[in-house]
Amino acid sequence: MFFINKGTVEVVSEDGTKVYATLKNGDFFGEIALLLMQPRNATIRATDYCDLYSLNKESFDAAIAHYPDFEKQIKQMAEERMKR
Repeated sequence: MFFINKGTVEVVSEDGTKVYATLKNGDFFGEIALLLMQPRNATIRATDYCDLYSLNKESFDAAIAHYPDFEKQIKQMAEERMKR
């Protein structure tokens, strides 16, 4: 999972021709793969310099064990994104 500290990325189709969403400072991506244990379902393309933080599965599981509100927020966002 990645958190955008600074910069902008686009969520694009596999061939890069269609932009589904634009994410910026404070947004995140990659949560669906961690929550559902599935391969990624989107491609991310940086549109400018980005400063990102990453969270691996082990750290993600530890964080949600201690912060259930964080888990709830991430799950809600993942459900909304999967509907698109």
